[in-house]
Amino acid sequence: MKKLNIFLILLAAATLVVSCKKDSTPVPEETVSTEEAADIIAQSVGTDSGGAGFVMADASQLGKDNPASEKSVMTDSTFTAEGTVGNSSYNFSLTYGWEVALNSTARRTELKLNFETSGTTNSVRVKSEGSSKGDYVLYGLAEADTEYVLNGDYKRTGTTKISAVSAAKEKTLTSVVDIVFSDVKIDKSTLKIKSGEATVKFTGTNEDGDSFSITGSITYSDNGTAVLTIGEKTFTIDIQEEGLSSKS
Repeated sequence: MKKLNIFLILLAAATLVVSCKKDSTPVPEETVSTEEAADIIAQSVGTDSGGAGFVMADASQLGKDNPASEKSVMTDSTFTAEGTVGNSSYNFSLTYGWEVALNSTARRTELKLNFETSGTTNSVRVKSEGSSKGDYVLYGLAEADTEYVLNGDYKRTGTTKISAVSAAKEKTLTSVVDIVFSDVKIDKSTLKIKSGEATVKFTGTNEDGDSFSITGSITYSDNGTAVLTIGEKTFTIDIQEEGLSSKS
């Protein structure tokens, strides 16, 4: 009986040591939270953040400015853009190549725009430096059309520093935001987005080399916002200032 009691005491002590070690092990912080991913994606979507919406607005303006007699030739343009709107600022260079396609009766049918950008974008929580590229096709150039329809893709690659949601420190990420747009409708008179859909994929690594991959969808509305859905969470993006105005 005495030997048995000693065995039970030793077993209990061993269990206590194991339990203490288990409880003292810190829970590893997730590489990127859903909220952090949403903030970074919002910056890539926004207009005044120099994101996909910025180039989308330029594509719409090109469609509006090019006359019906424009020849079907490729035009190149390189310029710089900088500005501060609300909580966002940007400074980058852009290279555009665009072509207005004509049909057999010399009527405009579509505008094709390819683009590359490089520079910096800053907001309250997100500071990014990198480049983007993509291709847009803008339909609805006929005078009788009341809206443009845009399809295409936008990819931003670079380094992002974000104030972490779950810790009082800054995270550094090397990442790619890849967005594919589908039937984004734009009012011809105001050049404002009326509706449309997009899919988004956000991938990369943190400073420790831990990788992540997050996918989501975007639905545009006619009130200057878009709803980003990641898993079971939704976020409302202010297209002009690229901020998250609400989440659920």
